[in-house]
Amino acid sequence: MVVATKKKSTKELKEERLKSFNNTVGEVKQTLKDMKFVSPSMMQLFYLKKMNGSVWRTNGRVVKDSMTFLFRTNKSRNDLLNEISDNIPYRNMWSSKKTLSGLGHLEFNVPYEPAEGEKIKRIKFHVVVKYKDKNAFRSLPYTNALLEERKWKSKFSNRGPDTSDEHQILKTINDEIYSKGGESPVDITLDGQSYLNIIGFIPGPSGAHADFVGINEDMEEVCFLSHKMGTNAKHFQQYSGISSQAGDAIHNDQETEKFREVIASKNEQDFDNQSFSQDIRSSDLQTRAVLGPEWNGGGTDSGINNCSHFMQGNVSIRRTESKRSLKGKATLVINFSAKNIHASGISSLINSSEYSPTLGARKTNENRTVTFGVNQVRNVRGGIFSSAYIKERKTNIELSIDE
Repeated sequence: MVVATKKKSTKELKEERLKSFNNTVGEVKQTLKDMKFVSPSMMQLFYLKKMNGSVWRTNGRVVKDSMTFLFRTNKSRNDLLNEISDNIPYRNMWSSKKTLSGLGHLEFNVPYEPAEGEKIKRIKFHVVVKYKDKNAFRSLPYTNALLEERKWKSKFSNRGPDTSDEHQILKTINDEIYSKGGESPVDITLDGQSYLNIIGFIPGPSGAHADFVGINEDMEEVCFLSHKMGTNAKHFQQYSGISSQAGDAIHNDQETEKFREVIASKNEQDFDNQSFSQDIRSSDLQTRAVLGPEWNGGGTDSGINNCSHFMQGNVSIRRTESKRSLKGKATLVINFSAKNIHASGISSLINSSEYSPTLGARKTNENRTVTFGVNQVRNVRGGIFSSAYIKERKTNIELSIDE
């Protein structure tokens, strides 16, 4: 006699699926915990693809299709993420998307059976590494032996990356120059421009327009990169400020002065729910905002405030020619994922509808001011932004050029 299997109630199925989900998630968490990448207190697990939501608990009452691990460290984020990728028993991939971290993150899928006899489902796990102390990167190395053996700091003082993203890019470039160049100087190509006998890159001086500076074996600065993160014109804040710190050529430009006069005459409350922008007529002002206040009109005599390149995005380095002899050199191509523009071709950027440098002002909590004469408006950030960043804000007001 065949006894029919009792059909499970909706409540029973729900509990079985919940138990299966929590067991699978718990096993994955325990696996990563046992590998001791960081101390237990420096590892958290969140529901969904975010790090500010609900923390997973063993007795959690919800089932989700994705989860996010957050590891915290004061050592190299890149090294830790690589260590996790190389050692976890799950086939994983490195995602360069910036939705969770500027460094990117790992992704892997783990299958599980929600309830007996049901179709297999998969949970997508994301692994993110952040600094425990947001300024930890400032004490971490980013150069290479070629720079260090020449004691670069004795010649170039007051240098340090401003952000963890800049630190990571410098470390990536310098590591690749050293390894792909056979521990010797290399020739590099940036957007079709060649630079010879390069030993590495260092930050520009504090307050300078150049973020990254290429150094040759004679300890000369030979190329100067203004860099922004992101993949489009909305992903970075501004090209330049408009205060005196931006340089006289920008601060005292006729269009900048007129804009500062209009903005400084407003009340702080005028910026509570809106921003203001104004198109720029002068291509010289636009170019100086992008490349630096000392841009001379010809894209020559580059320097820390007259950049030779504008770059955006993550960096990649490939070797096009290997070092073939003791005195030979490797040739490397350095490329950024979103923009690679030499100063001679900067018109392609400033004439772009989205990237076009545009005067703007918006509310901020950074205790900034916009001044003109005796007038001053507080808690307002004034600058030269990309057109897309400032003009596409929902409540932006476009000022007439003649206003």
